[in-house]
Amino acid sequence: MRPPSLGACLRTSVLSVAAISAAGSLASGAGAQERDAWPMAGQDSAHSGTAETGPAPPYRVAWERETGAGGPAAGVAVTRDVVVAVGRESVMALDPADGEVLWERGRSPGSAGVPAISGDLVLHAAGEGVSAQVVARDLDTGDLAWQATLGSTPAGGPTPAGEYAIVGTGGGEVVALDVLTGEVVWRFETTGGVTGPPAAAEQTVVASAYQAGSGISTVYGLDLSSGGDDEPLWQLSAGAVGPASSPAIRGRRAFVGISDLNFRAVGLAEGSEIWTSRSRDGFGPRQLPAAGEALVVADRTHVYRLDPQTGRELWTFRAANLMTIGEGRLNTLLASAPTISGRTVLIGSADGTLSAIDLDAGRRVWRLDLGTGSVGPVAAAGGRIFAVTLGEGGKVVALEHDPDGRLVNEVSPTVLFVGGALLAFAAAAVAIAVALLLIFRFALRPREAA
Repeated sequence: MRPPSLGACLRTSVLSVAAISAAGSLASGAGAQERDAWPMAGQDSAHSGTAETGPAPPYRVAWERETGAGGPAAGVAVTRDVVVAVGRESVMALDPADGEVLWERGRSPGSAGVPAISGDLVLHAAGEGVSAQVVARDLDTGDLAWQATLGSTPAGGPTPAGEYAIVGTGGGEVVALDVLTGEVVWRFETTGGVTGPPAAAEQTVVASAYQAGSGISTVYGLDLSSGGDDEPLWQLSAGAVGPASSPAIRGRRAFVGISDLNFRAVGLAEGSEIWTSRSRDGFGPRQLPAAGEALVVADRTHVYRLDPQTGRELWTFRAANLMTIGEGRLNTLLASAPTISGRTVLIGSADGTLSAIDLDAGRRVWRLDLGTGSVGPVAAAGGRIFAVTLGEGGKVVALEHDPDGRLVNEVSPTVLFVGGALLAFAAAAVAIAVALLLIFRFALRPREAA
């Protein structure tokens, strides 16, 4: 194990000061984060999903590490000094330079989203049902710092937001924990189970919940410091198809895909609907929008870039096909949320493919088969891309820019080439006309007497 760095030693002494000042920094849209880090799902508490200076494609593999213990359960959290991955039965820290295992600790099997790093603590989920917990560990050693029982299975990983860690549960609660002690600060009861990690910015928490019996999704706006004392700041309900996406926040708007197949922009202060944009397929809790300067969203088969002001679709790329297996459907073909790295969108599929799509043109410019497992959410930090393949035999893969690599230029299979379509139509029309002419000539030809 590496000896702690000077920066690591100093983190403990400054953590309390950071917690006090972080509440003010949330007013800018997200809590203060270490530069070139990806410390939680969606990069920050607002879920911007964006690394403005991330590496450009093409990429090559810098290192890869099989995690064992059931394989990765979700994406990784990254700082300058450590990559943290949660597996089915353990949590481990890797050196971002070469993938060396720095420490590994067991965890109770159960649902797990992306882990989170807050100051000198790693936060992750453990267990299921009434015994489910959020666990905090020392970032340098993996030693237990605190554990907080939730009473229900967590829905995704925790979202550190200033002095709090916010987590949703499948049992229908949004819970705020004191990030330093694990003490429960407040709980808010939702209608239906929370579907993924809440977002937090501008002193507001936004969470999505889904009630399976009715098919209704509800998006809640909650006060960050109190949870609203059982009364939300606002709520918006719609749908009858399936779960909502996890939310993201940018400026004074929250963005979320709801189960009526519409993606929405909602006023953060009052919950008013600003615009809607129709998707081509349903959403799932892993479809966390990337809401930085650009807005990129994904349903189960398509990636979209939308105008954040109007919702106008700028481009669409079909990154996966909805396959039929017997009488059922494989509905998780896009297994991760979009990540924006510089001018590139990265997205993982359930068939093990990691794709890079040009942010401006909407064309796929690079792809790589990472293996048989689904590719989970991607982190972009420290000049590298960190991807995972999920489940048994899964691994963490670090990618870097490859100056000798090759790009591709693939348009979406849904794009209609007008010129080509007209030529094909004309060719078909000519063929039909010739066939009809031959038929009529044969039919009108004088018949010889018997």
